[in-house]
Amino acid sequence: MKSEERLSRIIATIVEQKCLRTLLTFNGSQILNDSQLLGLNRLRVLRVDSEAMDSIPGSLGDLIHLRYLNLDGTNIRELPESIGRLTNLQFLNLRSCVYLTKLPNSITQLHNLRRLGLYNTPLSYFPKGIAKLEKLNDLSGFVVADDHQMEQSGLKELNSLPLLRMLSISKLERAQKGDLSLEKLTHLVNVKLLYSEEIINTEEAEIDRIEDVLEELRPPQFLQHLHIRNFSGRRYPSWMKSPSFGSCLPNLVKLELSDATLCERLPPAGELPQLKHLDIDGALSVKTIGSEFVGLGVMRTAFPKLETFNLGGMENLEEWSFEEVASDQQRFVLLPRLDELTLEGCPKLAALPKGLAQSAIKKLLIEGAYKLIEVENLPNLTELVLMGNLFLKRISSLPQLQFLVVNTCPLLDCVEKMQALQRLDLFDVYMEVLPPWLPILLQERKPVDDEDDDFLFQLYCSEKVLWRCLKGGPDWSIIEQIPRVYASDDTGKGFLRYTKQPFSYFTNMYVVD
Repeated sequence: MKSEERLSRIIATIVEQKCLRTLLTFNGSQILNDSQLLGLNRLRVLRVDSEAMDSIPGSLGDLIHLRYLNLDGTNIRELPESIGRLTNLQFLNLRSCVYLTKLPNSITQLHNLRRLGLYNTPLSYFPKGIAKLEKLNDLSGFVVADDHQMEQSGLKELNSLPLLRMLSISKLERAQKGDLSLEKLTHLVNVKLLYSEEIINTEEAEIDRIEDVLEELRPPQFLQHLHIRNFSGRRYPSWMKSPSFGSCLPNLVKLELSDATLCERLPPAGELPQLKHLDIDGALSVKTIGSEFVGLGVMRTAFPKLETFNLGGMENLEEWSFEEVASDQQRFVLLPRLDELTLEGCPKLAALPKGLAQSAIKKLLIEGAYKLIEVENLPNLTELVLMGNLFLKRISSLPQLQFLVVNTCPLLDCVEKMQALQRLDLFDVYMEVLPPWLPILLQERKPVDDEDDDFLFQLYCSEKVLWRCLKGGPDWSIIEQIPRVYASDDTGKGFLRYTKQPFSYFTNMYVVD
C-alpha cells in the first residue's frame, strides 16, 4: 500500500471518531479541511505540527468546545473570522508563524482566552479591542499600534488586562507618552520590551520621547524577568538607576539588556537583591564598567545571588573594574554566588576586573578578547574556556581548575600553577610544535598513582604536529607521560589514541624513519 493511501485511511479513521477530544497531528495539511473538521466538533485540544499547513478552513469556528489550539511554526497566512466563535478557547499558540502578519478582528471575541502566544510572529498590528480579553494572563508578541490607525489596539488597552502575568510588547518605538504604566499590572512576573531593530528617526526629540515612554513603563515590584531589546535611548529610566533599582525591582531574578547601542553606562545591577541571571549584549557605547555597575545602594554585598553573567558584543569596552569597591573589603562582598561568567566579543578589553578574585566564580568562558593578556588568581575556578584571544600570554594561579580549553591563542607562553587539572583540550591548527608550557604544566600536577590518574589531553592540530606526537616522533617523550591522550588533525583523517596505564596505542599514521 502506498504511503498516500495509508495516510488517507488513517485520516478517515480519525474523522470517524465522533467523540474524539484530543488530536495532535504531524501532517495537519492532510486533515484540516472543511469536510473533515466538521466530523471533529467535540475536540477540546488540537495541535498542528506541520510547515505544510498554509491555510485554516472556516469550519474551524464550528469546534465550539475547543479549549486549546496550537498552530506554532505553521505557514498559515491568516486565520478565519470564524475563530471568534470559539468562545471556550483558553490557549491559542501562534508562535513563529512567519507568514502571519495580521489577526482577524474576531480574535477579540475570545473572552475566555488565557494565553495568546505570538512571539516571533511578524504581526504588523493587533486588532482594536484587546481590552475585551480580560482573562488573559499570558500575552506574548503584542504589537503597539501605529498612532494614526484607529482600527489597531494601542498600549492603553493593556491597562484593562489586570490578570496579565507574562507580557511581550514589540514595536515599542510607536508608543506615546501616557499610554501605559506597567506598575498597575500587579500580577506581572515576566516582561519583554522590544523595539524594532532599525529606528530611522534618531533626532533628539525622538530619542527623548522614547526615553520618556520607558520611564513611564515602570514595572511592578513582583516582576521576576525583564528583557529590554533595541532600546534607542541614551539613558536608562530613573527606576533603573541607583539607588532605586533594587527597591523598585526587589524580586527580579533575570535581567536581559540587548542592543542598547546608545547607552554609555550600564544600570546598577549589583543592587538587585534576588538577581540570579544577567545577560548584557550589544552595548556598543559602553567603554568602561566601574562602580556605577555595582550601585550606590549596595550596603554589604553586590550581586548577592547572581549565578550566571553573560557579557557579549561589547565592541568598545576597554576597561572593567571593581577596584573602587574592592578596596573597601570590610564593607563589600562581590559576587558571592557567581557560578559562570561568559565574555564574548569584547575585543578591546585588556584585563579582567581584579575584584573577580573575590567572587565564587567556577566557570569562565572568554572568546574574542583580543587585547586580554592574562587570566590569573581565580581561587575557585574549576572550568576555563579560552577561544580566539590573540594576545593572551599567561594563565596562572588557578588552584582548583580541573578543565581547561585553549583554542587559538597563538601568543600563550605561560600556563602554570593549576595542580588540580584533570583535562586539557588544546585546539590550534597553526602551531608547528607542541607548546613549551605543556611539559611544565604536566610536571606541576599533583602526584597520582598511574592506575588512579584519569587526566585527559585532547589535541586538535595540523597533520605536521600530529606526526610529531606519534611513537618515535620528536614529541613522543611528552605524550608518553600523559595518562590519556586523544589527538586528531585538521584533515579529519589522522588520529592518535593513547593510554599510559594499562598501555594502549592506536593510530592510523606511522612515523617513517
